[in-house]
Amino acid sequence: MKKVLSLVLVLALVLGSFSMAFAAETKTTNMSDVAGNANEGAIVVANDLGIVTGYNDGTFKPANAVTRAEFAAMMTRALAIPESALKGFKTSSFKDVASDHWAVAYLGYCNSKGIMTGYEDGTARPNQTITVNEAMTMVCRALGYTNQAKELVGSWPANYIALGQTLGLYDDVNANATTDRASAAQIIYNALDKDLVYINADGDTVRQVVTQGPPPVYNSMLRSLGGNDVGELVLTDTLAKTAVVNVNDHIGEYVNAWVNDDGDIIAIETLSTKLTGDFNATKGEFETDDTVYYLKYENANFGTPANSPLLFENGTANGNISGANATSFSGIAVTGNKNLFDDAMEYDTRTINVKLSGKTIKEVYSVMLWDVTDMDQFESGDLNVAKAKINVNGTDYKFEKDKNGEIDMSSFALVGVSSLEKIADDNVVEVWTEDGTAAKPIVKIAVGTKTVTGEVTEINKDATKITIDGTKYAKAVLFADAIEVGDKGTAYLNADGDIAYWDADEETAGNYGIWIGARVEIGTTISSSTTMVGLCLKDGTVKEYETTSGVVGTPAGVTAAQKIVTYSFNSSGKINNLKDIPVADQASFTAATNKVNDAGTRIGNVKFASSLVIFLYDAGEDEWTLGKVSDLDKDVEYGAAPAFLLGTALNDKGELVALAVNKATAVGTDDSYGVINSISKKADDGTTYWYVRGYMDGDILETWTDVAATAAFNVNGSKKGCGIEALYKLSVDSDNHVTVTDATASGILASRTGILDVKSVDKNINEVTVVGGNVYGLTKDVVVYYYDDEDDKYVAGTIANIGKGKRIEFAQVSSDAVSDGLYDYVVVWTED
Repeated sequence: MKKVLSLVLVLALVLGSFSMAFAAETKTTNMSDVAGNANEGAIVVANDLGIVTGYNDGTFKPANAVTRAEFAAMMTRALAIPESALKGFKTSSFKDVASDHWAVAYLGYCNSKGIMTGYEDGTARPNQTITVNEAMTMVCRALGYTNQAKELVGSWPANYIALGQTLGLYDDVNANATTDRASAAQIIYNALDKDLVYINADGDTVRQVVTQGPPPVYNSMLRSLGGNDVGELVLTDTLAKTAVVNVNDHIGEYVNAWVNDDGDIIAIETLSTKLTGDFNATKGEFETDDTVYYLKYENANFGTPANSPLLFENGTANGNISGANATSFSGIAVTGNKNLFDDAMEYDTRTINVKLSGKTIKEVYSVMLWDVTDMDQFESGDLNVAKAKINVNGTDYKFEKDKNGEIDMSSFALVGVSSLEKIADDNVVEVWTEDGTAAKPIVKIAVGTKTVTGEVTEINKDATKITIDGTKYAKAVLFADAIEVGDKGTAYLNADGDIAYWDADEETAGNYGIWIGARVEIGTTISSSTTMVGLCLKDGTVKEYETTSGVVGTPAGVTAAQKIVTYSFNSSGKINNLKDIPVADQASFTAATNKVNDAGTRIGNVKFASSLVIFLYDAGEDEWTLGKVSDLDKDVEYGAAPAFLLGTALNDKGELVALAVNKATAVGTDDSYGVINSISKKADDGTTYWYVRGYMDGDILETWTDVAATAAFNVNGSKKGCGIEALYKLSVDSDNHVTVTDATASGILASRTGILDVKSVDKNINEVTVVGGNVYGLTKDVVVYYYDDEDDKYVAGTIANIGKGKRIEFAQVSSDAVSDGLYDYVVVWTED
């Protein structure tokens, strides 16, 4: 009898039928070609039990075909028939099996027990590949089902196929005509937890009883292989630590357990159902992501055999929920009372192991309280197997070591991957320790391997549920990333399928807007108590929105110096989240060197994000519009004068993603320059209007002005005007009215050269030399106004109008021209 099994077999209750579940990390170093095989778990279990064996070269060869003799040997080992019992089978009744055949004893035993009956011609055909149907027939007969069983209806092989399907023997089996080694291991694996039976004279199936009980104990292949049934119990961490290998992920479950002769658990049969969700103490309900369960206990003590549910904190049993435990959790009652599950138990994740009847919770066996210690996205190098530790979020967490100084894989639960080595870059790693600190060893690691890419379409009021492309996800306990409705990106899920990290696409990251104001709308369609907020959105539109209840009209902290806000909408288009930008997420500009660099990629040391949105505020018009980086005046020292800067927002990379500036000071007005040929005075209904003709920015200007503007033009009637004073700084408003924005007593522009005489012109490089030797460079898009003496007016000219003997005056009107030392406006006259 095998005393110690190096692998625990976990029997899980699934939809009312038992099936084996591979529950622990296993080492398959003696079978180099097994890892990743669809039947890996079954192969390793069957190999560990000595039912199937590998080859001398360290392989298993899972795709190799299995002969009838080989399967007979496997079945004999699965029934734990000792070698002493096989010594009596030195010959076989099969006429094609010689006494020196390697499998004569196995074939003889199987034939004597009716497991293998052979063919009608009296042969066993030992070297012939066994079919799946033949293998299933042998397994059913090994379990005790003979041809007299009432379950066997019809002729072979249909009758045994039906029985095998009923027993679950075909689960995960490749149903090809022939049986390979992987499928053979899977068939036997599926049979290990099945009852051994016999068929009575009436054809009834009777389970083999080991002890009469009560309750009776029934036999199985697993029991034949050394398992002793010790009955039903709640699996505790103490029992898990003495198990042969890892059953930590099943702590708290109500199980039927098997132990070996040393009393160590070798297998468990799960009898309870595990639920994770939230309690509603008022309604007596337990709600998971998709189902509501109702609490209705069969007895006042909640569960059997314990007097009351066991409490587990981070995988460690802390006694029954009674007495001190009850009072330490906000006075929770313990007798037939739903207050046991009061919301006062402030733990992030609650898992209960229960007895279910439909949607009714009949018994509660344990309450699992898991308080995650730390979380991070995995990077290569985080796991150090040699030192038995893993780095999570900058902290080293240690594993317990076995007697060989290696990681003790039975000391913690591993969820989400089959081995530590299979944790990949960017996987979400959550770690738990017994006391929530790095001082204690790890008790659980959960690894999330899945991602979801799409658009955030809804966030609930409490910001705990996030909908991505129509699918709703919960936030992980330690989720801390910024996420807004409208964002597009990738969500990294933890092992529970909750969003742990959010990586927003740069172009959609953050719903940034300008808070314009809050008011109460009174009307027929909107309640007088409804708060309305005005926003300038990052697409440039300005709209008013209704808010959901609980959203205040004015975000906390929004002042004249910080107008940028973040916002999100619910599915009805209402604002359900309106916040100011925290100080930590704002850029700080204090030094006088904080100017926009020449490349337009940063202010000072703060880099512009590729998704940067710039809001411009026009104080004169009291309106917000969108701008672009090229609009920003590179001579402005941001931070030197707060009037320039109205708000900033940084992303998690420290890049500037939103910028609100005063248009007049930080961007400047849309300055234009021109010459005036005439002003006409007209009257209409007693009101005087003035009509201006000339050129502005090189284009024809013909528009109205107002009465107050006439004096500023100061047209004196001279055909040559007043030298450079003929050039005015102008602006045209939204009503197409022209006004002078710069007019001084000595001249319109301060940045002018005065009247000079042209000596020569180099049109190839846009340079003009004047009498006296000074050289003036012109911008490539220089604006030239030429006074036409014959027509007595200014016209738009070109550099061709500049020649020797002409009188000229140069002006610099743009910051680029000044910084380049060039001139971008000239006025030309004929020689004097």
